[in-house]
Amino acid sequence: MSKAVETQRKVLLFAAKILVRFGDVYLPIFERAEREYKEALNRKSAIERARRIVREGVPEDYRD
Repeated sequence: MSKAVETQRKVLLFAAKILVRFGDVYLPIFERAEREYKEALNRKSAIERARRIVREGVPEDYRD
């Protein structure tokens, strides 16, 4: 797991704990942490796909 993804995972866990402990007022922070974690995963996935394409070429049935 990349350092950026791991950091976002920790932020998401912390935001979840805050939301559970202190209530709905912290929902926007949790939602943002969740969104940023998913974006970090998508970036990592895109970088991995690009590396695979560089190594192996573009597959005939490429859709991303």
